[in-house]
Amino acid sequence: MVSNSLVAKLIGIYESNISLLIFKPTLKVRIIFLIVIISLVTTLVSTLLSLNHQRQHLIESAQSATSALSSAIEANLRHAMLTVDREMIADSVQAVVAEESVEALRILNDQSIVRVSSVESEVGTQYTRTEAVCQSCHVEGNTPRRNNVVFTTQNEHEVLLNVNLIQNRPECNTCHNPENQILGLIMIETSLGAVNELLSASFWQTTLIALVSFVLLIGLIVPALNRYIVRPIRELSQGVAEISRGNLNYQVLATSQDELGELAESFDHMRQRLEISRAEMVRRERELATLNEVGLAATQLLDLQEILELALETMVGKLGMENVLIFLWDESTGRHTLRASYGVSQAQIEEIERRRQSGHDITQEVVETGKEVFVPNMAEDLRFQGVWENLQDRSYVNLPLMSRRTVVGGLGVVTPVGQSLTSHDVEYLKVVGRQIGIAIDNAILLAETRRREEQALTLSKLGVKISASLALDEVLEAVAKAAQELMSADIGLVGLVDEEHQEVMVKAVVGARTDLILRKRMIVSDQPPWSELQAGQSFMARGNNPDVLILHDENLIAQEQIESLLAAPLRRGGYFLGLVEVMRRKPWPFQQRDGNLLTRLANQVVVAIENAQLYRQLHYLVLLEERDRLARELHDQLAQGLAYLKVKAGITEDLMSGGQIEEAQESLLELKKASQILYTDVREEIFNLRTAVTERVDLFSTLRDYLIDYQAHYGLDVHMVVENACPSSFSPEVASQLLRIVQEALTNVRRHSDAGKVLIHCSRRDEQVCISVEDDGQGFYPAEVSKEGGQRFGLQIMRERAESVGGSLVLDSQPGQGTRIVVRVPA
Repeated sequence: MVSNSLVAKLIGIYESNISLLIFKPTLKVRIIFLIVIISLVTTLVSTLLSLNHQRQHLIESAQSATSALSSAIEANLRHAMLTVDREMIADSVQAVVAEESVEALRILNDQSIVRVSSVESEVGTQYTRTEAVCQSCHVEGNTPRRNNVVFTTQNEHEVLLNVNLIQNRPECNTCHNPENQILGLIMIETSLGAVNELLSASFWQTTLIALVSFVLLIGLIVPALNRYIVRPIRELSQGVAEISRGNLNYQVLATSQDELGELAESFDHMRQRLEISRAEMVRRERELATLNEVGLAATQLLDLQEILELALETMVGKLGMENVLIFLWDESTGRHTLRASYGVSQAQIEEIERRRQSGHDITQEVVETGKEVFVPNMAEDLRFQGVWENLQDRSYVNLPLMSRRTVVGGLGVVTPVGQSLTSHDVEYLKVVGRQIGIAIDNAILLAETRRREEQALTLSKLGVKISASLALDEVLEAVAKAAQELMSADIGLVGLVDEEHQEVMVKAVVGARTDLILRKRMIVSDQPPWSELQAGQSFMARGNNPDVLILHDENLIAQEQIESLLAAPLRRGGYFLGLVEVMRRKPWPFQQRDGNLLTRLANQVVVAIENAQLYRQLHYLVLLEERDRLARELHDQLAQGLAYLKVKAGITEDLMSGGQIEEAQESLLELKKASQILYTDVREEIFNLRTAVTERVDLFSTLRDYLIDYQAHYGLDVHMVVENACPSSFSPEVASQLLRIVQEALTNVRRHSDAGKVLIHCSRRDEQVCISVEDDGQGFYPAEVSKEGGQRFGLQIMRERAESVGGSLVLDSQPGQGTRIVVRVPA
């Protein structure tokens, strides 16, 4: 714990030191520091310059005074020099030196030898240019640069040296050579102590003034800088920091009219532009999010009502609209009607509908032109007076809902009070409307696809239902009912062509309240609508259309109160077979797709109607054929038996009339026996006719049940063997014929073979089903069958039955070896 706390303290000290090391002074500190340094340097330099100027001024004053003194001394000594009065010269020199300002006076001749000096030890000495006092004027042997110079003596004493040349004047020529222009030098050394004292005194005064000036300068400059530079920059910096944190609402104020004020104004203008840009960006993000949501709904939502609710929510909740109206196409009215709305009262809806019907239909204008109607200020448009309140500063837009370059509806929106739309807003609403239009179109297409699927499924079910029956009346009634249900009509009917009379007779009708339609005959002509129906086109019309009276009489239309009807032709192989028609008691604008749908139904059921007609004809032919077979069987058995009974009864009557009682009794016994046989044959025939194969029971099951009853009634031992490979399902016609063949074979066994056992064997050989009936009876020669008429008719009937279903029958029999009949039919 101690080591951890120590480490933490060391880390804290290290971080504090680092923070001190990385301390960054603020702009204010830097500016103040810079101002202080500049002010201090400026003050020092100005003070030094001022002191130096004072020094130069004092020295120049001293130089002037010394020069004047030198001129005065030269003038005073001129008479003494002309008279060569050396004593006078010495006294004059001493008098000058006696002044406190002059430290030394020397007069040198042209050979630089001191002739007169305030310092007696210097008299007679010679000065060279190497002397310190000479070096102040002569530099490297050059001529003197000035006649006044300040230099420091060996005892660190600063003096002013004045050197004046003694010119050779005419009055001096008596003693000196006229050719020498310079006779000598006068060197005056004046002490600068007084000057330095004055400078020392003024130094502190100047320094105090400089210090006061420095403090005053700092005191004036720092507040001014703080007000006019530091504070605007600090506020500008704070604005930058706020903006960098995302606070674009922070206003940068311009506190001056200078460059910083212009910079603050420019920066605040930039902030405003950024704020506008951010608001624009947020708005665009919101718009893109809305577009993305609507676009996603266009691909996901498939229910039209859900899409309409989404459109209302988008316009109101996300785009801030106050009133929304959505118009979509209505087939029942043949115009665009209001399908969804928000914020619109029922009274407003009724008023809008009234104005639309009177010709002021903005939605119809939008749908027809495909262009939006934009009213920036509703108060300036009279079309909105009396519908909306507070029209001032409100905008109205009616947009076309587009999809695949097609208008699928109209979208009208009204903004809240005080909120107007711009052209950009309208363009954005158009994009949103396009997305909504695509979603609506997809929903409508999906609903149409589902409707067609349902119609196809309904048609398929109706086709199966109608095809389930082969009874023509049932089929026609089912077709009429199917047309009524499929088209949601009040009446459905079917009419078939009567070619003999060139008429169409109504064969079936459902939903009618009178019997005027059923069995009604319509004369077929070459005029419309018959020409259209015969050409394979559907016909649709109102009840008051003149063409309708060609189909139906006026009395029928009036009594049934028919307002709309639709008819589709029944055609097969290019032939006009009749029509399917539906009627409505209310006005209904049938569309071409309704005609196509009813035509599809007619095309689908025409085969079922034709099959029913063919089945009726076939059934009639089958009845004729079966009646012929039954007639031959009755002639083969019953007719001959009855004829035998008739003859035998006549013989018995004659015997009894002749008194031959015994013979008559024997004849009665034979008559009784023949009657019993005939009775048995009739019962068997009836029993056979009552046994039939149904669709729910296969052939072999029916045979097994039949054999059980047959053994019980006739005592014949019959067994049936069915191999596994043998199919048990046959068409009704094949199964019926096979059953009749087996029954006929058993009848022949009972009547003619005197057999005790019968074996029925069913098998499959290649592509054929073989059914054999074999008994252990007395047998016969097949060639002699023709001599026995009865059995011959039975074999011929069995052979005809086999051949009617594409099969064959073979007879195999020998006397004493029983009989075997084999029938083969396609598997």
